[in-house]
Amino acid sequence: DNDCDGLIDVCDPDCPAPAEDCTDGVDNDCDGDQDCDDSECAPLGICNGPGACHPVVDIQCGDPTLADTNVGGDQRFASYSCGTVAQPGPETVYRFTPANTGLAFIIVDNLVSNVDVYALGHTTGTGCSDTAGCVEGAETGTNLEFIGVDVTAGVPAYIVVEGTAGGSTYSLDLFCP
Repeated sequence: DNDCDGLIDVCDPDCPAPAEDCTDGVDNDCDGDQDCDDSECAPLGICNGPGACHPVVDIQCGDPTLADTNVGGDQRFASYSCGTVAQPGPETVYRFTPANTGLAFIIVDNLVSNVDVYALGHTTGTGCSDTAGCVEGAETGTNLEFIGVDVTAGVPAYIVVEGTAGGSTYSLDLFCP
């Protein structure tokens, strides 16, 4: 805080704002939007290309159970590198950045119809990537989906709830190391 106004450099309007880095999971220019949710990044190919994980819903480790749906959601992925079947249904994508390295657990439950759950990695320059890390849930029907995935402190990770037919309502819990 060079001018004693209580604001630290990057978020101080008296200082020039840095450009948004569209792939790091951080609001670099302090405008309240990060990565592809930022107006500087939204028109870029990494935010709109085939298979892109955007838009995403940002969640935090330890958040209360999230009740959500992927009914009417976008279809971003037709298949996954770790998947065993084609995925023509709607998806909802979540992003979280763990504070610690270790094993994170994802639970998707209270399903109305079948969904598949995937945990995807992060690649600098492109955001989410099923080739940077991909773990598939193994349940069928409306059974609870449970995934354990290795995460790295400070590196964004993605959860995709893939509707295999028309989508479903569900609850999601995330537990981080």
